Order: sequence, then C-alpha cells, then structure tokens
Amino acid sequence: MKHSSAQRQIPLERMGPHVDLAGCWRFREPMHIRYHALFHHFILVEQGGVETRTPVREFKARAGDLLCLRPVEWSEYRTLANTIMYQITVAFAPAPFELATPLLPGLGVLPVHVRLGKFVDPVRRAFETICVELPQASLRSQLRWKAAIYQLLEAVAAALTGNVEEHRQVDQWEAVRFKLTSVDGSKADIAGLARDMGYSAPHFRKLFKQRFGLTAQHCQMAARLQEAIHRLREEKEGIKSIAHSLGFSGAKGLTRSIQKHLGLTASQIRQRPGQLPSLSQAMLEPFALNRHILPPGDSLDRLLKRYAPAGNPSDFTRSPRPLSRAERRTVLTAPSRPPSL
Repeated sequence: MKHSSAQRQIPLERMGPHVDLAGCWRFREPMHIRYHALFHHFILVEQGGVETRTPVREFKARAGDLLCLRPVEWSEYRTLANTIMYQITVAFAPAPFELATPLLPGLGVLPVHVRLGKFVDPVRRAFETICVELPQASLRSQLRWKAAIYQLLEAVAAALTGNVEEHRQVDQWEAVRFKLTSVDGSKADIAGLARDMGYSAPHFRKLFKQRFGLTAQHCQMAARLQEAIHRLREEKEGIKSIAHSLGFSGAKGLTRSIQKHLGLTASQIRQRPGQLPSLSQAMLEPFALNRHILPPGDSLDRLLKRYAPAGNPSDFTRSPRPLSRAERRTVLTAPSRPPSL
C-alpha cells in the first residue's frame, strides 16, 4: 500500500489516537507469531526478549526496551522463553493519516527501537492504563486511554533526550497499594499509612475501597495468597516455611486463608497444580493476561481477520495457553516495577 510523503508523518497537533488492540502476555516457551501490522504496533518488553522482522529490517529487544513497529503488510516476532511483554496497536489519527508516524518536535520521527532505561516505569503505566480502560465504554475511560498514548510519547521523548523537564509526584494511592502488595512477610500498618496521607483510619479505608474496588486488607491478603499459591505449586518449600515467610501465624493460618478464598486446602493446591479455582472478589486483577483486550463493540473474530497475514491466516492465532492466576503474580503483584528474575 503506497502513501504520499505527507501521509507518512503527522505533527502532534493533528493527532487523534485510536487503540485497536492491547494486552499483556507471558510466554513460558518461545513463541513465533506472524501477522499483518495494520497500525503501529508497540511492544514493551518487561522480561526476556523479543526479536522482530519486517520487510524493512530486524530488531532485537530486551527487558526495558520499547518497539514502535510501523504499519506493514506483514511482520513477525519471536519471543524468548519466559518473556513478559505488553502490546498495543495504535492509529495516531483518522483517515487518511491512520498509517502516519508521529513527528516529535525537535526529535524527528518516532524511532522504531527505544531503550527506555530509567523511563521504563511511565511507559509501563501508560500500557497498564490502556489495558484497564480500553474495554470500558464510558467517556472517562476513553479519555484516560487516549491520554495514556500521549503519556507514552512523553516518556519516549524523555528517554530519547535523557532529560526530565519536571518532577511529577507519584500518585499517593498507587504508592500505598504498592506497599500493601509488597510480599515481605510483614503486615502493613494501615493506621500509619492513613496518618501519612492525613486521613483517619476509617476514612482511609473508605477512600481506598472507592479507588481500587476492594479493601486495603483484602489487597494485602491477595498479594500474600498469590505468592503462597505460586510457592505451593513449585513444591520446593514446606507449607510451614511458606506460611512463616509470608507473615501467616503458621501452616494452619495459611490453610484457613486459602480455604476461605479458594475452597481448597494448601495440600490440595499442591496436589492439583493445574486446577486452580477462581479466586474471590478480593483477588480480582486489573486486567487479564494472555487475552486480546478490545474496545467495546469489537470481537475476536473481527480482530483475527484484520491482523491475519496474507497467505497463512492461522499464524496470528498461535497464542500460548491462558495463565492461571497463580502464574500471573509476577506482573500483577508488583505492577510498578519489573518482575524479579
């Protein structure tokens, strides 16, 4: 498909981004996928590595790298084992500029490969915002994911220049949630967290639940149980050792908590690692992994037709099995920092 030079680049003031697809994926085994790069395809490598090939050239990206692949008739990528990656596909403007690449003032055209370094966190937050808000139909959700596109470009510009123009204060509630979900064997002092933010403990609990949809206690318990389930399935530690390292009173305390939320004992989880039941409301994640996240009104069938490569449409559907909730804990219990290797 040919386009004039005027259609290949677009200034920021003429942009009106549209996200066609989003998701976060974990590949335990190497995976090869070939597809039609319908719009700009962004890949943030959280862990492991991704190798891409297009009709133009090849790129190798590792943890902390961002790929901004151009629209082409076909593209393909291969992942290393144990790779975690976020992805979105974006049209930056309506037709006839839907294939145009952003032109960053003073920096030139958005590059294909960006090493983010210390700027990886704001890029990750932009991807997470899009994954959370894209499937929602409300006006506020649409504005949030559109804003996240500009925040992503802002972080890319900062990474390219190495310059932070101003210091932005970290969202206090996200910082509190991070403390609650840090699995270090201790219980967070909720009264102390409330005092630090200038609230009474009851008001803090009310605001926390309004913000995240679950109580502060459930948020912390969810993180501890996710870690416990992961360790139980690995079968490298005894139940008593796991319980004490995660701050439970003992093996009985851990078992009671697992029974409350899962309806199984710790021994049953260890005996049936592939049949983990659904967690309660307290265990809900912000978005599902290994799922294509689509805007309201779209469907997976239409998605596969749009992105099917010429000659072999089935290639695009080669995705790994969905993760169990225990396997998701690497990303979801610590979304504001890279998973430990």
